[in-house]
Amino acid sequence: RVRSSAASDVYKRQAKKDYTKALADFNEAVRRFQSPASLTARAWLLATCADEKVRDGKQAVLDAKQACELTHWKHPGSLEAFAAACAATDDFDEAVRWQHWVVESLANAKQPVQDAWKRLDLYKDHKPCRGD
Repeated sequence: RVRSSAASDVYKRQAKKDYTKALADFNEAVRRFQSPASLTARAWLLATCADEKVRDGKQAVLDAKQACELTHWKHPGSLEAFAAACAATDDFDEAVRWQHWVVESLANAKQPVQDAWKRLDLYKDHKPCRGD
């Protein structure tokens, strides 16, 4: 319950565009838990943040790769973060490869794929994903 409340707070900070505090919270979560969820969340922020001072594509790749390894390269959320991180470092071939896998995985699970398709199109156009 405490962990859930803390996660809620960090996502509220992110929604309010308080990216520096959100990153500090994600850093603490990664330090404490080293979980796929904390690594994926930090990777996503580092790869897609609207504030370029917070973006760090290289660290995003490391975080997302570790999350993918911990989930045996089967969790769509971690793989989507990995694709975004690849795009953030201009490795669009890998971004397209993994985002395509995400689209297929979500479609096979009968989950919404519209946003995943949009990101795939971005990567095909050699554009990174950026937050609002």
